[in-house]
Amino acid sequence: MANYKAGFIGAGNMGGALAIAACKNGEPHRIALADHDAQKAQALAENCDCIAADNAMVAGESTYIFLGVKPQVLPNLLEEIAPVLAARSDAFVLVTMAAGISMESVANGVNGDYPIIRIMPNTPVVLGEGMILYAVNEHVTPEQEQDFLSMMSAAGTFDKLDEKLIDAGSAVSGCGPAFAYLFIEALADGGVECGLPRDKALRYASQTVLGAAEMVLCTGKHPGELKDAVCSPGGTTIAGVHALEDGAFRSTAMDAVFAACRVIFPGCACASAAVSASKRSICLSVPLLSSSSAVAMCVKQPVRQSPGRLSISVTRRLTSSSVRTPMRPMPVSSFRCTQAVLPAACAAALMARIRASSNTTCVRS
Repeated sequence: MANYKAGFIGAGNMGGALAIAACKNGEPHRIALADHDAQKAQALAENCDCIAADNAMVAGESTYIFLGVKPQVLPNLLEEIAPVLAARSDAFVLVTMAAGISMESVANGVNGDYPIIRIMPNTPVVLGEGMILYAVNEHVTPEQEQDFLSMMSAAGTFDKLDEKLIDAGSAVSGCGPAFAYLFIEALADGGVECGLPRDKALRYASQTVLGAAEMVLCTGKHPGELKDAVCSPGGTTIAGVHALEDGAFRSTAMDAVFAACRVIFPGCACASAAVSASKRSICLSVPLLSSSSAVAMCVKQPVRQSPGRLSISVTRRLTSSSVRTPMRPMPVSSFRCTQAVLPAACAAALMARIRASSNTTCVRS
């Protein structure tokens, strides 16, 4: 019998934030919390005026069972609660939020075909401003889905997504806050360098990013269009945009999402290309920036290879010196020569030479 509308196993930062959001529906006495640290669960329960419980109580008496533990802990938790779930005769829904673990894996872990909702929230759920991606399996009824969304509405915005895209979406919305914090900090640092007090620089940067995001959401206009509206001909903003482009700002942001997605799920849809490289060197001579000199750049045979990644060594020769620089594994599609202090255009030329080599092929991964 379900004595609780929702039960949370795991009262960490994310599980605790979601529990607080659930309590805002006006029925905190119908919310149960469990954690391996009983004192933590008790403290949060007292703060939210809800019920402290244990794993078995949450699994056996909650309609919506939130599995808020780390991915590496989830298999043991599923094994622990499987007998409790099997003994139930009433309806319940499992809610999983473990990155990289599919609903099918959860179902296999509890050895049952139960209704499962998979969510990927982000940290702003603490303020009710979260972006929560979710997917449901075939056993979740439309009524259960709507009841869940109503119960959790205080957490932020929910968007339904095909499960195969959840990991890619999480690389944007789940990791995105950290990327945005870095950008805000960088804006503020720039303000400090120009003479602003740090507290004012942080306030200006934070409010500016918030307002810009609201402009995108409320107007429905493309960010490029909104950017163009700020950039006056010959003005200060376009000069700053030029500096960002010179630093590969957009490409670096794309690389960050790609890298996050590959960590969450190595086989995700954003995988770009796998390369089988030539056994012989591919050499390219390109000019240095602001110089009439040239650099002879030779790509040697890969020393380490994995799907979508290529580990190469580059030899750069300038005048009489020779420097061998090992380069980190990187997506072939995003290889740039900026680290070698070379014009960005040489990246395309270099990759064209690699792809054109008789013993080199590029295939979809």
